[in-house]
Amino acid sequence: MARSCKSQRPHVLLMALAMALAGTGGAAADPAADDPPAKARSTKKPEKQRKAAAAKKAAAKKAAAAKAAAAKQAADEAAEAEAAEAEQAKADAQAKADAQAKAEEANAAEAKRAEDHAAAQLQIDAKAAADAKAAATPIGINVSVTGSNQSRNDDARTLLFVGNVAYTRPSGLSFFARLGWVQDDAASANAISNALAGVSYPISLGAGFALGLRAVVIAPIGQGGGDAASPDVLHAALAATDWGGPMFAPDHLTIGPGVRLAFQHAPLFALVDATVYYATRTRGDMTDPLGASITLSSTKQIVGAAFSRFALYGGAAQTRYFGDPAFVMADPNARDDFFVFGGLDAGFALGVRSKLKLGALYARAIDLPKSNVSFQVIELTTGIDF
Repeated sequence: MARSCKSQRPHVLLMALAMALAGTGGAAADPAADDPPAKARSTKKPEKQRKAAAAKKAAAKKAAAAKAAAAKQAADEAAEAEAAEAEQAKADAQAKADAQAKAEEANAAEAKRAEDHAAAQLQIDAKAAADAKAAATPIGINVSVTGSNQSRNDDARTLLFVGNVAYTRPSGLSFFARLGWVQDDAASANAISNALAGVSYPISLGAGFALGLRAVVIAPIGQGGGDAASPDVLHAALAATDWGGPMFAPDHLTIGPGVRLAFQHAPLFALVDATVYYATRTRGDMTDPLGASITLSSTKQIVGAAFSRFALYGGAAQTRYFGDPAFVMADPNARDDFFVFGGLDAGFALGVRSKLKLGALYARAIDLPKSNVSFQVIELTTGIDF
């Protein structure tokens, strides 16, 4: 037993040494294996970590949720702002379109008012122009007096005066009437002529050409006619026929168609005029030297230049007697009378519608028998157009 006790002593020492080492930290064994509090501590620490991790995870999740909620809110706000902006843009576009439509409507209304005003003004101007034209357009009435001095180298002089009244229209029929008076030095007598009335009708041919048709009738109301006529008066009237034509032929009723062809290319103009007269005796069988009837033609050709206030012209004229009148049988040279002439016409405005017309002409016979006596005519015309 004593060995037993003695033999157990080393084991006790070893245990004491081990315990000593454990108490000083020099033991190699894990104290937690035999230390219950240490084991509790090691178990408690991971629990706290799990809670901390769980709390951290929860916080992170909460933060993520908050971030997502913030992002969603921001997205919603952005969407709302974009929608509001789009709505505002749409409203602005609509407002702009409405404003533009109103502006266009206002412009259209203004343009329509301007157009209506312009149309009304055009009507006013047209009426004013028409009124002014009507006020300025002559009525078409012309009154003139022509004085002609027929002279010969024997100092015999015959004065003719012819009054003319005409109503002329640019288109349609125009009318005219003439009455003359003659004073003859050789016969020491004077006489009133027959009365002439006529009508004319203008026809435009284009290209500067115009045609004029006319007809005249000469009533035998002049002095110097009848079987009881004064020889001196008859002589004075017949003397005027050299230049005045059938108007101064007593006792004869005369009719005559005429035609005029004219051409104008400003300022130049030219015309050819012809009239055929047929005269038949109505009285004075015992005294009339012309015969029971007589046919004659009167033609003239004129060229000239017309300007704003005056015109210059020259031409030739012929009178031809047909048949066998007594004076032609007595002198065959008397069948034709040829003249050359030249003249100047001038016009001056007296008012809106009226115009004063002045004319001068000189003519001379160039064939027998009148050329033998130096037959010549100086003619002056004064007229007024209304």
